Amino acid sequence: LHHIPHLHTIAATSDMGYVTSMLTTLIQDMKLTNAGITKANGAKKISEFEENTGLCIPRHLTVFDEYQIAIKNAGENKKEVLGSFEEAARLGRNVGYNLLLCSQDADSNVAPILGTFQNRFCLKCDSKISELVLGNGQAVQGRVGLIFANNNPNAHNYEDNQRFFVPLQRDEDFLELGRFLEDKGKATGFK
Repeated sequence: LHHIPHLHTIAATSDMGYVTSMLTTLIQDMKLTNAGITKANGAKKISEFEENTGLCIPRHLTVFDEYQIAIKNAGENKKEVLGSFEEAARLGRNVGYNLLLCSQDADSNVAPILGTFQNRFCLKCDSKISELVLGNGQAVQGRVGLIFANNNPNAHNYEDNQRFFVPLQRDEDFLELGRFLEDKGKATGFK
């Protein structure tokens, strides 16, 4: 309903050819950014480049909803798609590209890529999924709107979890947020 100028692409997980193409383009952009910051002053990551030059490189956030379904739909391309997600997560840390993978389920398809993500979030779920994502079973204790976050999932400690409460958003709230994002994008010069 709104023109949000800093929103680049909306992709559908049911079209795996498009998803693969999107991931390939994302990885190419990351490699170009990495080459640029390295060539400019020998920096190995974006924070070094910004510290050395005083310049700011924009950050990118790719939100991939229903990750689990996309992997299931990948069929014979599953290994390639998983590899692309892993490469994007690994390269992205150095150059300001962040992936947010979302799923309503987690099984063996999710496990291989979790190692590349230090920060993990979980809503209320069963103990098996909580252990897989957070490294502990605390998300079993969740309730509506409560998100558990853990940036040290390999330690398996409840103490490493942080809790965030996210209030319910009504449809009219999304319309207001859309207008807000559109206005902010215009104010910063995005076209």
